[in-house]
Amino acid sequence: MILRSMRSGLLSAIFLGILVLGGFSLVLTDWNGFFHGPGVSKTDVAKVDGHPIKASEFNAQVSRVLHNQNINPSMAYQAGVIDNILQGEIVSRLMHRAALDFGVEIEDKFVAEQISSLIEPMITKDVDNKRALQQFVQMQGMSEKQLVSLVRGNIEENVIRGVLNSANYVPRDQISDLLSYERLTRAGEYVVLKSQDVKLGREADDATLREYYKTVEANYLTPETRDATIAILTVDPKELSVKIPAEDIKNYYDEYAEDFKIPETRRLEQAILPTKDQAEKILAKAKSSQDLQNAVKDVTGKESAFSQAADFKQDELSEDLAHPIFAAKAGDLVGPLQSPLGFHVFKIVKIEPAHVEPLAEATKNIESKLASEQQGNEIYKLTAAIEDRLAGGEDYVSIQKDYPALKIEKISGLKAADQVNLKESKLSPELSPEQGALISKKIFQQSQGEAGAMGDLSANSFYTVTVDHINAAQPKEFAQVRADLLKNWTREQQSQENLKRTEDWVAKLNQGQMTLDQLAKANNLKVENFNDLSRKKSADQAADQGANESDGNESSAASTKAGNSTGKATPSPSPFLREPAMADRYLNVAQGKFIAASSQDGQKIILGRVTKTTLGDGLRAKEDRVENLGELTATMNAALLINSLERTYKVDINRALLDRIYAPRDSEAE
Repeated sequence: MILRSMRSGLLSAIFLGILVLGGFSLVLTDWNGFFHGPGVSKTDVAKVDGHPIKASEFNAQVSRVLHNQNINPSMAYQAGVIDNILQGEIVSRLMHRAALDFGVEIEDKFVAEQISSLIEPMITKDVDNKRALQQFVQMQGMSEKQLVSLVRGNIEENVIRGVLNSANYVPRDQISDLLSYERLTRAGEYVVLKSQDVKLGREADDATLREYYKTVEANYLTPETRDATIAILTVDPKELSVKIPAEDIKNYYDEYAEDFKIPETRRLEQAILPTKDQAEKILAKAKSSQDLQNAVKDVTGKESAFSQAADFKQDELSEDLAHPIFAAKAGDLVGPLQSPLGFHVFKIVKIEPAHVEPLAEATKNIESKLASEQQGNEIYKLTAAIEDRLAGGEDYVSIQKDYPALKIEKISGLKAADQVNLKESKLSPELSPEQGALISKKIFQQSQGEAGAMGDLSANSFYTVTVDHINAAQPKEFAQVRADLLKNWTREQQSQENLKRTEDWVAKLNQGQMTLDQLAKANNLKVENFNDLSRKKSADQAADQGANESDGNESSAASTKAGNSTGKATPSPSPFLREPAMADRYLNVAQGKFIAASSQDGQKIILGRVTKTTLGDGLRAKEDRVENLGELTATMNAALLINSLERTYKVDINRALLDRIYAPRDSEAE
């Protein structure tokens, strides 16, 4: 494929320039040959420190990611997406090993807090925490165990990266040298080689285009659609006959006795003042009148600083306030006490001693809780019975005879990218957009003929779907796309020929067999000059400049200023400076060496060399630049840590198995 071909010859240099742009993420993509190794079994896609990544679990992860991105596995493999997913899993496992080595232990409560924040938007009056969690993992296509493991791993990795970020020191002399390099300017000469100027020996005929179509038909597919049957069961808890015996209530009361202990409670009036002087005046007046509200009004002229009586337990107050308040007696005035809100004066209106809530008072709440649990158990039995019948081969219609509340609807032509048909369904008035999305996603997670388990829509509403038919994505008819195929084939052929001739010319120029002027004259080209190539101060400014300058500025000289902390070049008037990858090639090449830089679309190549380099002034390093360089050092430290872990904990990749599972087959292109 093209990515593999780009790893040799002239293309290797161009490809390297593109890779440099990716920063740390791409540093990790292929370090040490992307962990190639022989020590993997036939059913493992990889092994980390002797622990396998099973093909089945990895494929489930891939399916989740690709479904969300609507990409088929073959296309994803060709584009490197599968490798990126595997890379992420390997890095995650290596960082977990690092966490164990460094003694990093994440308590369950922190994992629970993180998961709670993830599901919080899904919690409503009809959806409690448990239901929200079930819906979340269903939408993500993973189990609760997998979610916990993923969240714990993310926290571990963040802890380690936080340590790396906080432990960076870059000497001033080194900063000066780095900034001198970053702020260097370069001058040179170049010619522009356009693919469109290449004359091909022939135009593609139908046979050639049909062969070409086999290699790119994934770009011309009609989308997959699915026909499905949806069944929704809504249960009214009131219809479930539930009676809680008094014995069960008493047993619950005895078993959870601690829950019915009510700590001492104090009813407090309070005044909050901006100054201590006002608070002391109010305290003095209130002590003589025993009326805190009128004391506030007398001193401040209004009652806004006064708060009516409210009940507080000791753990509901900060320690600075709680200690003196709970040491006072009923009727006492306490203050002034300072908090972030101001200066407080409290009156102890009433003290309710710690006590145990009597069974008679607790019965109603206990009965309600137990009834809710029993109703949940009954609903579970109901949904489980329906699932068993579906698993036994029964259809929804026959099940509906015993469960009239089961509503059935057939959906046709549903696409992964939209939910139009689902929204137009007879069921839609009863479905929120989120519920519709949940059902639609489930349809595209199941196999044809598979009846899914009952999923939750709300506390009392459940759904199941059966995929009746999958209308696979199909390539369009050749006649429909012939004109576009011819255009793209021609562009690719011209681009390939342009690259071939450029590779030959670069070699001859560097060997002294010709000069750039001679090359230009022989091929009707014009030698152009750039006089001030440098790194931009900010990518945003460069983007604005690139948007405001027309394509007619190709022959103008580049004039930029120093400063971008990423060390990446950014767009400017000169043709190759409009794309960072092209500019970086000329910013990093050895002076005097001819090189070629290809545009992102492959339709233009800049062939030239740097003739002069001027280092920038790195002595005046501002603090924000020092901080940025520290962040860059942290990123590199993380890359070094990963490399170290990969050497410590052997990593092997089963490339043959990945090819067998995900690489496109000949049958897919026919």
